[in-house]
Amino acid sequence: QTGLSLVANTAMVWIFFGVIDSRGSEIKFGRVGRHATSLALLVLAVFALGAVFFYASSFYADRNHWYAENARGQGDLREAERSYLGATRFGYGDNPYRRDAAIFFLERAQSLRSEEDLVRGLKLGEAAVKQNPYDAANHFDLSKIYLVVAKATKDPVYNRLAEKEALLSLKYDPSRAATTYNVGWVYFSGKRYELAAKYIETAVAMSPTPNAY
Repeated sequence: QTGLSLVANTAMVWIFFGVIDSRGSEIKFGRVGRHATSLALLVLAVFALGAVFFYASSFYADRNHWYAENARGQGDLREAERSYLGATRFGYGDNPYRRDAAIFFLERAQSLRSEEDLVRGLKLGEAAVKQNPYDAANHFDLSKIYLVVAKATKDPVYNRLAEKEALLSLKYDPSRAATTYNVGWVYFSGKRYELAAKYIETAVAMSPTPNAY
C-alpha cells in the first residue's frame, strides 16, 4: 500500500512538471523527466531494501524467540539466553520479545542470585517501555523488575520507580484485575499498607478467582 501510494505521488509530480503529456497517450521525457525518474527509482529502491530488512529481522526475531522458549522449557538456560538475546537484537516496531527476555533474566537472577542477569533484565525491561510506552504489559513487567531490584539493592528509589510503573500499567489497562492487584502489591512492598489494601480489595472485587493474579 505504501509502495503504490509512493508511485502515485511520483506520477503526480511528473504531471505537475509537465513530464507526462496527459493530453495524449505518449510519455515524453525531457531533462526534468529523466531526473524525476531516477529520483523515483532511487526512492523505490530504498523502500524495497527497507521492507526486505524489516521482514528479514522480523523472521530472525520470531525464530530466535521460538528457540528461546523451547530451550527454556527444556531447561537449557545457555541456549535460551543466546536465543533471547538474538530475538531482541533488532528494535523493529514493537518488539514484544524484549519483555519476555527481561522476565527470563529476572527469574534467572533470582534463582542464581546473579547480579549480571538482574542488570540485563532491568535494561531489557526499560528498553521495552521506551519502545512502546503505551503498552500496559510493558509497565506491568517493569514494575515487577523494579521490585526485585529494590529488594536486591535495598535502594528505595526502585520502590518509587515500581510504584510509577505500576500506576502507568493501571492507567493503560484499568479493567484488568491483575494490573490493579499489582499496584496493591507494589504499595505493600513499599510498606504503604492502607493504599495496598485499597487496590488489592478492588482487584478481588473485580475478579474473585485467584487465577486472575
